[in-house]
Amino acid sequence: MDDNIVSFIEPSQQLNPYRVRHAWQKCGDDLVDPTSLITQIGKQLIIRLEEIKIEPKHILNFGERSGLLTADLRKKWPKAKVTTATMAQAAAIHAAPYHGFIRKTRQPAIVTGDRLLPFKRNSFDVVISNMALHWCNNQKATLREMRRVLKPGGAFLMSMAGGESLQELKVCLADEDKLRWGKAWPRLPQLPDMHSFGDLLASSGFYQTIVDRDPIQAPFPDLNTLLKGLKKMGAGNHHKNRLSGLTPKGYFTELSQSYSKRFSLPNGGINVSMEILFGHAWKADPSRVEEQQTQSCALPKPTIDPQL
Repeated sequence: MDDNIVSFIEPSQQLNPYRVRHAWQKCGDDLVDPTSLITQIGKQLIIRLEEIKIEPKHILNFGERSGLLTADLRKKWPKAKVTTATMAQAAAIHAAPYHGFIRKTRQPAIVTGDRLLPFKRNSFDVVISNMALHWCNNQKATLREMRRVLKPGGAFLMSMAGGESLQELKVCLADEDKLRWGKAWPRLPQLPDMHSFGDLLASSGFYQTIVDRDPIQAPFPDLNTLLKGLKKMGAGNHHKNRLSGLTPKGYFTELSQSYSKRFSLPNGGINVSMEILFGHAWKADPSRVEEQQTQSCALPKPTIDPQL
């Protein structure tokens, strides 16, 4: 890959957590949509949780933004206690839906950072995280916290954007920056590939780790539609070392023209590459090693409609 495109900022140092929280704070109303990409991916995680045949009593849903995954988890496992943690107050409001048939109650979601989770060790049978880990400032620290709060024998399931996501946008952003400033500024998070994230899971102390990927080629009408869709998901330029000041006049017009010229589709619109990483792993339990090895088999390939 072109060296001008890749951010050389270390993953543990690249993001400003306040900007991430601000973006999540603004996107809460837009994600309560059962057809959104994040919701579809969350449903795939539930299918995978069913496949490993575990009956959880206490589930942690980390990184919730809409409340739809929390609702699905409660519907699928009505006897389980589902604890929801998110990184912004507005997201927490949506992540705490009313439930109950006779008396409607609302179990609040917890607003937390990504490095220290406010839960005791060995608290959860399952930790699930849907499209949130790539917005954590130190993924290894977050994964170690998730392992800490899992019970021995507990399962961890996750989804996140992979390194091949938005390759066309990265190229166009880098080229536009070089034309204006002579260098490419960091604008998108540095994302892992399938193998490096599997290594990260293992080095964080997880056992029987499996990571697979779903590459998607998605058509979009234009760049403006793509950027609006990303914004609804809480995406944005959250780098600490991003270009300061207002975006120059005409920047996005020229960016859109460059994108359309290089990555337009024959029938109109533009092509957008996305990659979703799915992973699951265990916190080792010496008494259940053989059972965990049996359950850690290939999981069903996800079926996702590639629309933001």
